[in-house]
Amino acid sequence: MRTRERYLSVATDYISHGVPVFVAEPNYDPEPEFWYPKGWQESQVDTSVLRAWFPTSAICAVTGVKFDVIDVDPRNGGDKSLALLREANVLPPVKGSVSTPGGGQHLYVPPSGLRKITDLWPGIDYQAGDKYGVGRGFVFVPGTYRRKYGYKGYEPIEPIDWEGLASPTDEDRERQRRWLQTVFDRHKTHKGTYRVSTDPNYSGGRLTDEQTSFLAREFYRWLVWLKQAIPGNRNVRLYKVARVAGGLISGSGLDEDVATERLLTIALDLGLTDKEAKDTIKSGVNSGKYQKICLFG
Repeated sequence: MRTRERYLSVATDYISHGVPVFVAEPNYDPEPEFWYPKGWQESQVDTSVLRAWFPTSAICAVTGVKFDVIDVDPRNGGDKSLALLREANVLPPVKGSVSTPGGGQHLYVPPSGLRKITDLWPGIDYQAGDKYGVGRGFVFVPGTYRRKYGYKGYEPIEPIDWEGLASPTDEDRERQRRWLQTVFDRHKTHKGTYRVSTDPNYSGGRLTDEQTSFLAREFYRWLVWLKQAIPGNRNVRLYKVARVAGGLISGSGLDEDVATERLLTIALDLGLTDKEAKDTIKSGVNSGKYQKICLFG
């Protein structure tokens, strides 16, 4: 196999199975190590992105689409945390693994719909996200070599079981259920964590002034992101932010009328028609209500 094909073989396999992949250019100053392309969270499933690769580039796979990744860093206690999770029998089904140049590992597990969570346990980050692009993380793919680790690379340990990710068994579903419950129990006040529910209505208590202020700031972040939408991406971004609004409405008590009004105002300023904007907002909000974003437990 030619050198370039060998370096890109894993990334090509990921893309062939529907995983968005992007290439990050190296930075030859001390920090940061790589320059990540703007909007990488919305990377498409397209092999043409690999044309930008050269040996010092990073190859990155977006999580939350076909898989999530449990990122274990033993330098910060990740190996001990992993051992405890295994002992408690709450790990999700692992469908592949990769060694990392820092001595850790990436465990590939079924997608959960959760947002990326850092410091889930000591030495463990959870690289996740949802299929619409909200809260996504990424992982380096084999074929990437890290300068900060003396140009050591990522190497496959167990190949990814794509069929197992796509068609979970009953046992897999039960293990995934235990994993999600464990995450929710530990991080039920984690900012922005999705808590999947079939109940679209908020059932929490009355918000305090402090909680109301925090909620408004959290939603405002997303409104700012919406205002930055470029032509050709405005309706898609509006839908994504409307889904976030729906999650905040059902999970944290965001006022639906206020949220809808603010979304519509920005959408019209961006040049969308009144009908197009209202239809997109309604669809996004209703969809988002079924994935609660619980900011207050």
